[in-house]
Amino acid sequence: MLCSSHLFAQTNWTLTGNQLYTFNTFVGVGTTTPAANFHVKLDYGGWTVFPGNPDPIFKISYLDPSYTNFEYFNVLTTGLVGIGTDAPIDWLHLTHSDDARGLTIDRISETSANSLLTFAHNGNPWFYIGMSWNKNTDHDFFISRYAATRPDFYMNSSGQIGIGTTIFSNSSVKLQVSSGSLRVENNDIEINQGELIIYGGALTLKGSGGNNNFKITANGYVRARQVVVDLVTIPDYVFSNEYKLMTLADLEKYIEQNRHLPNVPSASEYEAKGEIDITQLQIKMLEKIEELTLYILELKKENQAQSSQILFLQNRLSTLTH
Repeated sequence: MLCSSHLFAQTNWTLTGNQLYTFNTFVGVGTTTPAANFHVKLDYGGWTVFPGNPDPIFKISYLDPSYTNFEYFNVLTTGLVGIGTDAPIDWLHLTHSDDARGLTIDRISETSANSLLTFAHNGNPWFYIGMSWNKNTDHDFFISRYAATRPDFYMNSSGQIGIGTTIFSNSSVKLQVSSGSLRVENNDIEINQGELIIYGGALTLKGSGGNNNFKITANGYVRARQVVVDLVTIPDYVFSNEYKLMTLADLEKYIEQNRHLPNVPSASEYEAKGEIDITQLQIKMLEKIEELTLYILELKKENQAQSSQILFLQNRLSTLTH
């Protein structure tokens, strides 16, 4: 049965081989009021399939016994495809009239064009992937758990990445972690031409035995089992024959005038700079220790010479008294 008897009676049909022609504009199967060129429908508890004109140009929907209509598949003249909606707003738009869904692609809000991908299980949403966390015109990206107050992963249009936050300390921060810990296990942290800044927390690197091999806290405390510094010039040049060691008399005069060791920055210089280069300071200390060693050896020679002279005088005096 192609259509109702009333429609068939008023329509001129031509049958040639396996081809059926009609001069009527619409053809209906299961309906006396076809809404498209070809409309297949059950009264209720069934399906509607038709190519439409105007939009949608193709539709598949379902009418349940309570006469509730479910839009399953719709294609518009613009090429937009809707699954669960007869008004898709993008090339592929998936939605449901209830929460019994597994994957939903929709807008983040009724007033926002930004996309939202929802992952659900047994009708309960668990995770979101989308744009515009604050439901405004921000061009950002986020991944979050359902009903989270802050996204677990966030990236703004400037490329800044936040873990647990959408707020960054300044515009130069590329990665900021909030309300949690950043842990690297059995691997290295390498910072090339940049900074590691810790606000109100601590950075802890643990070894395989669980011990705190390295720790930095916000109040400036650093704890480590061993610190290795890249190779620098070691001041063994102090022991070279060409090295001009300052005399003790000149050293004493310099300290009286400057109140610090020669070739070592003064306290005021460190204070003005606001920081101390530990590597540079260690090298300077080693240089002074090597100079001190030379001074000790020099004093030893002078002491030996004085002891020899005293012994000579004692022997001479003993000879004269006898």
